[in-house]
Amino acid sequence: MTIRGSFVIIAVMVLIAGCQPAAETPVLPTALDLNMLATSDAATAMAIASPTRRPLPPTFTPSPLPSATPTDPASVPTATPEGFRADGTIYYLINGDAIVELAADGSFEDLLPIPHIGQNVSDLTLSPDGLQMAYVGPGAGSAREVYITDRSGTNTRQLSNLGFSEIQPPVWKPDGTALAFIAAQGPEAPRGIYVVNADASGQRAVIQLPSLELRDLVWGGDWLYFSDQTIYAVNQATGALTESLTQFTGYGSDFSPEHSPTQPELYYLKTRFNRDTGQRGGVLASFDTSEIPELPVERPGAELYVESLRYGPNGDFLLIAGEEGVWVQDQTLQTATKILQDVVVDPRPVLSPDSESVAYISLDAAGVEQIYLVNRRGGEPVQITFHQEGIITDLNWVAG
Repeated sequence: MTIRGSFVIIAVMVLIAGCQPAAETPVLPTALDLNMLATSDAATAMAIASPTRRPLPPTFTPSPLPSATPTDPASVPTATPEGFRADGTIYYLINGDAIVELAADGSFEDLLPIPHIGQNVSDLTLSPDGLQMAYVGPGAGSAREVYITDRSGTNTRQLSNLGFSEIQPPVWKPDGTALAFIAAQGPEAPRGIYVVNADASGQRAVIQLPSLELRDLVWGGDWLYFSDQTIYAVNQATGALTESLTQFTGYGSDFSPEHSPTQPELYYLKTRFNRDTGQRGGVLASFDTSEIPELPVERPGAELYVESLRYGPNGDFLLIAGEEGVWVQDQTLQTATKILQDVVVDPRPVLSPDSESVAYISLDAAGVEQIYLVNRRGGEPVQITFHQEGIITDLNWVAG
């Protein structure tokens, strides 16, 4: 059974166990001190080759609370409110033509009934409150447009109205009231940055730039940060553009900026090449954003040669992913734990709503992409999807 281009429900295997054997005491990985600008593979606590499936707990139905004179029985809370999943829900794209809703415990999986199912959809991103999702889908003719829908996929609306063939991933304003995105009329046309309200009103151009290199847009306060070989920022209200906020290394662009959801801090990757090891990739760097548009001081970080960064929902942890593995950086302690080793596909990891677990993509024994979970401290992974085929992208994990 396949998912591609189909309205059929994705088959999900559910294993219910009444009891589980006692787990062995996990050996926690060694923390990596990022201030020492060094790496350590001794922190690995991951076994990709032998993921195990977690038994699901039996359904729990709470009894009504005792009361001598109940005034409103309907007001008595249940352990799990209707429609709420204790472990949260993961949304992702399958084969670039459908959005999938997956219970984070693996007990439910289905396609969302968006109007573009079976067509080219991309760049799925959920709102800060987790109640809405935006994606890029087909517009008129060859155009691509930004759409928004609720978590049921039944209330889809078109947000952008540009008629452009090039639209990069939309990003949410921190308060969820608007989205920003980079767009161009065609592959060789200069890029512009646009903002549109989440109710589909007020679409406007923030700035037009004579560059084909604009990418990696991220929102931080009143500023939109982006890569154009180095990192720049533009004020989303006035269109004022800063000078280059970072120094060009000569090895490639600064990329993957991530602004903390709680602190005035931007992390990003600087392209470097290690002549001794032959490694090429992004090394960590950051700067304080509290004084923007004043030029900040770049702070170097660990030379991990990775490809992407992603903050957790509360800003306490930063996911760092590359070919050599995945690290979880504690932003308070400034140490990182390596939880995945030598990944075989881009894991595209995402933290759970409580930042205790990490969902990521890896291959099963048959070479098919599946979704796995692992504790953010490391440990044995758990496979939660069992597809027969498909390409998975754009993992999002939200509460409820």
